Amino acid sequence: MSLVGNLEDLGLGDILQIVSLSGKSGVLSLTSAARSGAIYFDAGLVVGAASTQFNATLGETLIKHKLLAPSALDALSLAQQQQPALRQADFFTTRYKLPPETLEAIIKAFIQRIVYSFFAWTEGSFSFALEEGEQVVPRQVPVSGFYLKTGLNSQWLAAEGRRLASEGRLLSDAAVVPPFAPSAAQTSTQGKPDPGLRGTAGPLFIIDDDGPTRAVLERAFVRAGFEVESFALPAELINACSQRLNLGQRPALLVDLIMPRLDGHGILGGLEVVEIVSEKLAGLPVLLMTDHPNAEAEKKAHELGCVAVLRKPKKVEIRQERGIEVLKNLLVEVEHCLSDKGLSLAPALQGGFRLEAALADDIEDPFAPSAPVQEESPGLYLLKGMLQELADPLLGGGVILLTLRFASEMLNRAVIFNVHDHEIVGVGQFGLDQVTENADRLVRKLRLNIAAGSLFDQVVRHKKALKGTLTQASPDCKLLQHFGGVKPLEVFVGPLISNGKVVAIIYADNLPDQRPVGNVEAFEVFLSQAGMAMERVLLERRSA
Repeated sequence: MSLVGNLEDLGLGDILQIVSLSGKSGVLSLTSAARSGAIYFDAGLVVGAASTQFNATLGETLIKHKLLAPSALDALSLAQQQQPALRQADFFTTRYKLPPETLEAIIKAFIQRIVYSFFAWTEGSFSFALEEGEQVVPRQVPVSGFYLKTGLNSQWLAAEGRRLASEGRLLSDAAVVPPFAPSAAQTSTQGKPDPGLRGTAGPLFIIDDDGPTRAVLERAFVRAGFEVESFALPAELINACSQRLNLGQRPALLVDLIMPRLDGHGILGGLEVVEIVSEKLAGLPVLLMTDHPNAEAEKKAHELGCVAVLRKPKKVEIRQERGIEVLKNLLVEVEHCLSDKGLSLAPALQGGFRLEAALADDIEDPFAPSAPVQEESPGLYLLKGMLQELADPLLGGGVILLTLRFASEMLNRAVIFNVHDHEIVGVGQFGLDQVTENADRLVRKLRLNIAAGSLFDQVVRHKKALKGTLTQASPDCKLLQHFGGVKPLEVFVGPLISNGKVVAIIYADNLPDQRPVGNVEAFEVFLSQAGMAMERVLLERRSA
């Protein structure tokens, strides 16, 4: 089979489908401007990918994610000298006991990211070199280590790549930033360019995937004196940053932590933005904002060079006094952090600027209905998107984080417990930072017996969510003691059911406010699907 031509005449999606239907093995080489890449096939399935825009190896990626020590690369090099055909994933699994499913998930995600990036190449050429005989093991792939034993469906990749391109989620050619020549005033005393002083101060770029929240943030920052541009998609933000750098300007970035990734999957897209900026747009100050604190994600953000992780108001809070106060603090903190970096984007905040007056007529506007509408169950506006996230085959252990994310939109505090026989063990939380500085550590050390009569016992036995007040049973009393000693007016306890068993329980309340839990029907629907997603993940791990 001979397949040679131009990408302008035959798109990548069509090429993937042709190779998939033919069931052939080989290497599809791609070139566009100064870039090149390749996709590797075995019997029509994608088993590997490489691109000059993605230079990391599997070992380097594992080190970056703290799964390996740097010394592992030396051990790998020595092993490959003795066994040239040694697969990196097999070496790391055998030598360092890394879970095979973890490595496969990382490799799959990396290959998908590379393949999807090719859909942004609207010009260039391609050629397919057929490999006959045994399973194709491309010579170039083992160098990076991103190679799968079981390939990915080419037609599925084609459909996803086309969807991402149509939704504007792919980085354009402008995302590759050409070298920027700093002026003499922007050069360090050693004569080398200072990456922290690239260009003059630019605007504040805000990215948030939620439209109403993004509108409130943009108006508030504009009223406070910032020059602002806002974005809904990471690709739009990265492309705009590149354009500003080409003009000699250095925008500051305010990035929402919890949003979809570039490929549309996952929920920590803000971290991906920070990672891309640190690799391709070094020198731009990045601040993360979140309405759902996550200690591990924040630690990773700081390792990637993020200036700060700040709290933003929840969507349901923005119309309330508490949300306005959080928004005011966000404005001040952003200006403070940027001033420390030598950028003062809102001089008005330095004086007697009245934030209340600036925000008064903007807070409710993006959310105000044009006419009276019938009140619906809270959380329904989130349910569709959350259920789509649960269907993501790459979600893995993100079910817990996604559950906490949904709960944070409706309630003030929540804790998730794993269920082990007659005991529950804390695994995650939000909203307990007012109780202790080490809320995550407190929760992970918390173990409660499921005593008869407790709320947890009722949920496990009946496999149904309930609302009520804490009982006098020992686990309820111990929970109350650990979480500040104040008894909430009402609590919510719900199960995550997998394979007919309660495998996790979420506890939530509205402290420090003494108000009822309210309508949580949408959240209960989500929990029923979250349990099924956890079951799917467990089955995939067992069959791996």
